[in-house]
Amino acid sequence: MKILSFSAVEILPALLNKTKDQNVRPLFCNEIPCTSFHKYLLRFKVGEKVKLMWKQRSKYDIFCKRCGRYWGNPDCVDFQAWCEVGAVVWKPISSEKLHFPKLLGTGTITEVFEIIMYKLKDGKFRITDLRAEGGIDCSDDHSFVKKFSFRDGFEINTDMFKWFDKAYDLSTPKMFVVYRWKYDR
Repeated sequence: MKILSFSAVEILPALLNKTKDQNVRPLFCNEIPCTSFHKYLLRFKVGEKVKLMWKQRSKYDIFCKRCGRYWGNPDCVDFQAWCEVGAVVWKPISSEKLHFPKLLGTGTITEVFEIIMYKLKDGKFRITDLRAEGGIDCSDDHSFVKKFSFRDGFEINTDMFKWFDKAYDLSTPKMFVVYRWKYDR
């Protein structure tokens, strides 16, 4: 089973309460839109089962719900609150609600499609949904964008755009692939 791994603490609450049901990944190609070879760059196909994991490559298996760091990290405020001060061995009073396992669950990919995301000179953002012939251009206050950002784990669409702009520099249009899934029970 393939793995879909996450590490952005901004979307952690949505992952934990399972309102996040899509992931946007960069589709690295030299032209927009990509030529027909780009299908080889897709990691998942509709119908595939995936494991949803937090920080898959980490050697740790338990993480803090608030900060996303490994459980036991000395910089983690919640961990410190449940530790005996100065003790090497921590003894949580009731840490069940404060941490979560690396494996968040499993799901089945339901939809895969491409988008183009970019920032205009006036600072506003756009998403072009490429599922329609010629694409549908949506401004940052369009209802599609609001639903899109919520499904991606952001409560406010401007937070999503700021995160993507910081990570990928949207001053020039960038192509992304969107993977949507349904959680298995």
